[in-house]
Amino acid sequence: MKEVNEAFGGEPKGPVASREPSAADLGRRRSGAPNRCQRCGRFLSANEAAIEKYGYTRDEFLEMSVTDISADDDVRALLDEIASANAPRRPSFVCQHRLKDGMVIDVEMSMHLLGLDGQHRIMVSAHDVTQSRAEELKREETATYLRALIENCPLAIAVHDTGGHVVMCNPAFEALFQYRQADVVGLPWTR
Repeated sequence: MKEVNEAFGGEPKGPVASREPSAADLGRRRSGAPNRCQRCGRFLSANEAAIEKYGYTRDEFLEMSVTDISADDDVRALLDEIASANAPRRPSFVCQHRLKDGMVIDVEMSMHLLGLDGQHRIMVSAHDVTQSRAEELKREETATYLRALIENCPLAIAVHDTGGHVVMCNPAFEALFQYRQADVVGLPWTR
């Protein structure tokens, strides 16, 4: 899958700080933050992958702010992340973006603080994780369903991992063999 790189203006430092609001100022403000961020969060560039994925032209991206593509519920969290982007590299985080057609996707974002023309900028790499998050949710739902089936089955069941160690047993197993689950988890299936 293509990685989408977006660059937008970050918090200004030094002598230009008085001309534009800093991202830290935006993070502290509750009202009007998305509008004020328009000045310090504008896209400076968008690569072909971003254009293809999001559906905007390069010129449309350059007229937009990062808050324009953020899902409404994620704007505050994103502004807080931008405000704390004072290290050259920050841990990645997941948020939601809205494509031009209105579809909302989950993206894992990494932000990198860069110096450019005497000003600080933030380069963002956004990777679409919508499908992998949906698959993870499905795995969690399946695991919950199977656990409920095992725990409520009237037959004695013990489950082991690929290494042959017990990972769980149901109440029927505990009643039949007089072992508590806490006593058998981690033991080898055969002794």
